[in-house]
Amino acid sequence: MESLQKLSEDKDFENAGEIHKLQIQIEALEKGRDLARKDANTAESKASAVEKEMDERISIAVSEAAQKIEAGFKDEIRRLQLENAELRKPKPVAIVEGHTAEIVPFARDLTDEESRDRCRA
Repeated sequence: MESLQKLSEDKDFENAGEIHKLQIQIEALEKGRDLARKDANTAESKASAVEKEMDERISIAVSEAAQKIEAGFKDEIRRLQLENAELRKPKPVAIVEGHTAEIVPFARDLTDEESRDRCRA
């Protein structure tokens, strides 16, 4: 560009038309380059916004999934606690009293050994 301006300043009339055409082309190319940079910056900005939105959507989806899983685990824990409480309730046991062979219902807690046996089963 500088050499073109120098030739133009030297009043090289033979090449003045050619120099002018080249200057116009250079200006057009520079404008094109600037527009390309602007378009690239705009595209990058849009991509960043889309990426941020996707990150937010993923975060929300993961959070919702974690809450559902946690709720399922809590429900299962409650069910198992109720089942455990039911299993720990005293069970009536028939015993023979004296020589009359009369059966008397008797409730007692499970022994530690009986509890372990039930857990293994």
